[in-house]
Amino acid sequence: TVAFSVNGTRYPPVASWTNLPSKLYFVASIITPGKFRILRSD
Repeated sequence: TVAFSVNGTRYPPVASWTNLPSKLYFVASIITPGKFRILRSD
């Protein structure tokens, strides 16, 4: 599963994202002082 947060707002894990490769390249466009974090949950 993959969980993420945007500007400190945590969103629930996305269990439907399965069979993801070991390396992921996410693209995000955020205006300062925005923050984007991707967390791996096992």
